[in-house]
Amino acid sequence: MLEQARQRQIHINEDYLDLIPRLSKEERQTLKQSIKEDGQLVPIIINSNGVVLDGHTRFEICQELQLKPDYTTKNFLDEYAEKKFVIISNLNRRHLNTYQKAELCYGLFELETERAKLRVRNHNDVKSEGRVYDIFGRNIGVGHTLAHMIIYLMRNGDQYTQSQLQNGTISIRKAYDKIKGINKNIP
Repeated sequence: MLEQARQRQIHINEDYLDLIPRLSKEERQTLKQSIKEDGQLVPIIINSNGVVLDGHTRFEICQELQLKPDYTTKNFLDEYAEKKFVIISNLNRRHLNTYQKAELCYGLFELETERAKLRVRNHNDVKSEGRVYDIFGRNIGVGHTLAHMIIYLMRNGDQYTQSQLQNGTISIRKAYDKIKGINKNIP
């Protein structure tokens, strides 16, 4: 009875769903078939309030299949650390190109920018945490310069160019040069 009560407390925070890319219909169906045949192999990670942090799709599939989900609880010092975990855990699991990883981590970039402003206002050592672009770049596996280009493209790129970046038909450098007007011959 107690276990059922605890299980009912597990729920999805829609704000966290907005932070992560969802599986395609085909990927979701493959996962569902795997869970159906082999069971849930990877536990769902929840916070102390029962909010799913990692394993949103696994949780939904377990509900659909009427299976008791296997989960583990993880605690965080603050909301930033929890959101970062949600993003990074999904970032490391997905097969994403660099631009797709950047889109996933953009929320962290904005949060880190706000934290940097607070550090400056409070006269804390800004260098201890590094520069915001460096942190963003580390999260997606690129250097400072490429991180700047990506942020510029995310803020200034037209929808067509962003679509090309998402599906990998144009490199970040070429897209950046195109948007900045550095080389007018780029299609």
